[in-house]
Amino acid sequence: MSREVSFYLQDILNCIAKIERFTAEMDYASFESNEVVIDAVIRNLEIIGEAAKQLPPRIRQANSEIEWRQLARFRDFLAHGYFRIELEIIWNTVQAKLPTLRVQISALLAAIQSDGLNLSEEIND
Repeated sequence: MSREVSFYLQDILNCIAKIERFTAEMDYASFESNEVVIDAVIRNLEIIGEAAKQLPPRIRQANSEIEWRQLARFRDFLAHGYFRIELEIIWNTVQAKLPTLRVQISALLAAIQSDGLNLSEEIND
């Protein structure tokens, strides 16, 4: 099975939108007391990291302002270090990091789509 690069970028944007929707109108106290939202946010953060891992190295290198390695490491931590997750870190990531990531990924996706940069190559799984 193969997927286009643009699909992975859109997956990241979709996950960010879901997280923003899930946490809208919440403060930290509301977040930490809502297991369903916590689980949904963590799952979408994992997907963001996995999608970032699937992008070709040349795209990650050409867009080094995006913290690709940190996204991948955070995904691995959430999946494998689940017993050490601190909700304050999750909350701070959602509040401080995701808005910037949304802007960066949106710009990259727009560049790919408008410039025909041939970055929509297929990636083989």
